[in-house]
Amino acid sequence: MNFFSFGFMCLMIGIFLFFELSASSMPDILWKLNFWISWIFIVWASYTAGRVIVDCLKLSGQGQMSSENVSSSILLSILHILPTLAISIFMLKEGFK
Repeated sequence: MNFFSFGFMCLMIGIFLFFELSASSMPDILWKLNFWISWIFIVWASYTAGRVIVDCLKLSGQGQMSSENVSSSILLSILHILPTLAISIFMLKEGFK
């Protein structure tokens, strides 16, 4: 997931630089594409992390997972989605101003 969002960011930056160097404005469809794909990455990352967290809590409730492993798994799932969230938020807030 991180590679997809990083690749998308590099592609959009390249497209933006092309339009900047050619002294023309980016079409509105590219702005909308950036907005929606960035939100798709945020939702996808949140879903995958939420699914891991719910599974860990469910397994802990069934006694199949210790509390140390639950906290480590939750931390790992959150750290796994941070790069995707950072890239997507950058593309939504600061990208192409």
